[in-house]
Amino acid sequence: MKLVNKILNIAIVVSVLLAFTILGVFVWNIVQVYSSISIGKPSIKFSDSKVELPINISNPGPFSIDEISARVIVFDEYGVKILEGTTEPLKVEPASTLQTKIVMNLNVS
Repeated sequence: MKLVNKILNIAIVVSVLLAFTILGVFVWNIVQVYSSISIGKPSIKFSDSKVELPINISNPGPFSIDEISARVIVFDEYGVKILEGTTEPLKVEPASTLQTKIVMNLNVS
């Protein structure tokens, strides 16, 4: 009976340590992805009032990142919204970099 209790206690301790380790790796992965997001130089097309903003998202961790999206809102000095754009939901595979663009319509009114 004592042997069964010891084995059960060891299994519980190992399970708890494993759960915290997985949680720590998951949080580390999110922090790494967040710190790797970079924004490129915007390109402006005045003919159709569009602004394209390139975005690079790197995922150096072991987990894929699903349903991530980027949103940009730009206001002028009077608080009037002049640009707004959102990406579709994106998926970044482990150990990869995703390159996408946010296309925004320029509000000139």
